[in-house]
Amino acid sequence: MHETNFIARGQKTDRHYAPSFDFDGVVDENQPAVHEQVAAVDGWLEPEDSLKLYELGYLAPGPFLEIGTYRGKSATVLATALRDAGRYVQFYSLDIDRQALESAGATLAARGLGRYVTLVHGSVTALVRAVPALEPRFVFLDGDHSAEGLGRDLATLEHRLPASSLLLFHDFVDARNDDPADKAYGVTRAIAESWVARDCEFAGTFGCTGLYRRVRGPAPGQDGDHAPPLLQLVRLDRLSVRVLVDVLRPGKRFVMRTLRLGGRSRGDRA
Repeated sequence: MHETNFIARGQKTDRHYAPSFDFDGVVDENQPAVHEQVAAVDGWLEPEDSLKLYELGYLAPGPFLEIGTYRGKSATVLATALRDAGRYVQFYSLDIDRQALESAGATLAARGLGRYVTLVHGSVTALVRAVPALEPRFVFLDGDHSAEGLGRDLATLEHRLPASSLLLFHDFVDARNDDPADKAYGVTRAIAESWVARDCEFAGTFGCTGLYRRVRGPAPGQDGDHAPPLLQLVRLDRLSVRVLVDVLRPGKRFVMRTLRLGGRSRGDRA
């Protein structure tokens, strides 16, 4: 395993790949081939994007969060890196397109990577409500590219990402960001108007991506600091279970509480 000292390449604005951690060349022998390995998966990644994603999947601390799964191209790169590194971290990849998620799930399963990713149908706002203890340490943002949409995602993440977290923005290097007539693209504007500009250091461009590292933020949580995620699935259960949870058990607790209070009241009068 390579040393994992982070290198912020704040002056790097070209598209060429370069490591963001302290190693020379490539992170392992599989990295150079990863872009070709996902060529058949529908999506938009430049070769340098794939190399950077693989590197971060191999070395960045978890948990991981991907906003914008689409057909699973980038999720496959990240999951491949986790597998090749012999790592397992919490990795959520979300999208609001159900059909795209189903395609991504099939792609991951076909490559034996399904166990490395939890696919989420919904927004980042819904995810942090469902998993309130989630503190991603690496986020790949490739969902809504508009200034308003990306701004909303960043606002949701502001108090979730601890110091030293990494944010990789797709389509950071894209002429459409500078076209005021193109309302669908505003990645750089969203960053400039958010907490990222205040609390993060720019760490370089790689392909069409831009990397940032949070330098001001809450301290990273430690294992054991909080309860594990709680999935609320009772609403999806059979009717008898829902009745038990929503009616019978609350009714029993109410009766027992009433009896206890009644017993205390009679004791006080005695």
